[in-house]
Amino acid sequence: MEKRQDRYYLYLRWPRYLAQWFAHEMYRLKNYESEKLPPFRYDCEVEPMELEVVETRRGSIERIIIEQCLAKQPEAIPAPVPKDATICILIPEFLGKPTQYYNYLPPSGETLLEVTVRNHFRMELVKYMNKVIFSYRSDRGGYAPNKEKFIEAFMENNGIDYEHMHTISELWRRLYKQENRKINKKKS
Repeated sequence: MEKRQDRYYLYLRWPRYLAQWFAHEMYRLKNYESEKLPPFRYDCEVEPMELEVVETRRGSIERIIIEQCLAKQPEAIPAPVPKDATICILIPEFLGKPTQYYNYLPPSGETLLEVTVRNHFRMELVKYMNKVIFSYRSDRGGYAPNKEKFIEAFMENNGIDYEHMHTISELWRRLYKQENRKINKKKS
């Protein structure tokens, strides 16, 4: 937690690809009515106090988790801003929890928030990859282009830097294998 201009923020250490995806997703949802969105890249490589602020969408599960897990800042252990923070999230004003008092997210809340965002990211990745791969197989008589090109397009469309290509590829391969095992178990 840190205070900047009467507002409070959460500085969290997430994998860089996850921070970039989440910031892009919140930006996209905030500006969904715009006809054409300008390109948006979230820079995780800057000092924590220079990170761009990410606002969670009203009604989103991430905002609900923040609201439910917020606590009063422990006086004995004030939480310092981590030097390796990759994302800065604005703590919204909640009706029953004014941010001047409730501005601390305990480690269990941080973990819950990260796991939720990670699972949301995985669902979006699998949904995208399955859609493009299966549509190409049916349209082209079994031919499927290079999966890395699809992953690269997913990353570009979701504001993730190319340096995370290997991480996203491996994540998708693991998820794809898990899904195939489930399907094969149902068939037998």
